[in-house]
Amino acid sequence: MKIRIIIPTLFHENKRVHVYEERLDALKEQLSNYDYDIVMVCNWKKNKDNFLNWKYDGIIKKYSEDEFNIGKAVNIGLDLRSKADYYCFFSDDIIIKEDIWVKKFVDLYNMKDFNIGLIGIKGHTKSKIKNLGDVEQHIHVDGLMFFSKERLKEVGRYSEEYHYDCECQDYCLTMELHGYNNYLVKLKHNHFQSSPIIKKPEQSRKISREKLEKKWKVLQKEHEDKNLTVHGRA
Repeated sequence: MKIRIIIPTLFHENKRVHVYEERLDALKEQLSNYDYDIVMVCNWKKNKDNFLNWKYDGIIKKYSEDEFNIGKAVNIGLDLRSKADYYCFFSDDIIIKEDIWVKKFVDLYNMKDFNIGLIGIKGHTKSKIKNLGDVEQHIHVDGLMFFSKERLKEVGRYSEEYHYDCECQDYCLTMELHGYNNYLVKLKHNHFQSSPIIKKPEQSRKISREKLEKKWKVLQKEHEDKNLTVHGRA
C-alpha cells in the first residue's frame, strides 16, 4: 500500500525554513511504516525561487503558476500514473499529534458500511450530520483530505475555479453528489493559521462562496431543510 501526501504551500517568507523542515520530519516519521511520497507545491510566484532552491531531501517539489489556487496546486500532485493507493491533501500549517493517524484512516476507509468519500480532521460550522463518537459524519471536512485512488478515478480531481477558499467544500460536495459520505476523525492536532497575504481576502472568499453556492444550487434547498449550508459556515 502506498500513500501520496500533497501539500500546497505559499512558502511564507515570515516562516523560517526550519519550521517547514520540522513539520515534514514529523510527518515522515508518522509515515515511516508505509510506502509513501510527499509532493509539495508552491503557488506563490514571489517565493518560487526560494522554494525550488530549498535544500531539503525526501520530497518532490513542484510549482503552480496559478497563484493562490489551492485546487490547482493539489491537482498537480493527483497523478493517476503514480503507484499511490491513497492520496492525502495536507495543509502546510497542520501538525497531527497522533502517530497512528494513517492506520486509523485506512482502517476506517475500508469499513464498507461507511461508504466513505473523504476523511478529514476538521469540520465546518453547520456541516455535521451525525456524531459517532470519535468519528463524525459531515458534509464538509478540512485540515487534510484523505481519499482513495478508486474515488479519484470515479469523481475526478479538484475544481480549479476558486481562489483562496471553497475548493475543499466543492470537492466534498462532489463526493456527496456521487453518493459517498465524508467523515471527520477526531485527532489531536495543532493548526497554525496561515497569514492572509493577498489583498482583500474577505472579498476573495465572498466571490468564491458565491461561485460555490451558484454551482451547487441543486443541493442548497436540501441542505437548508436540514439546517445545514452548502458553503459549510453559518
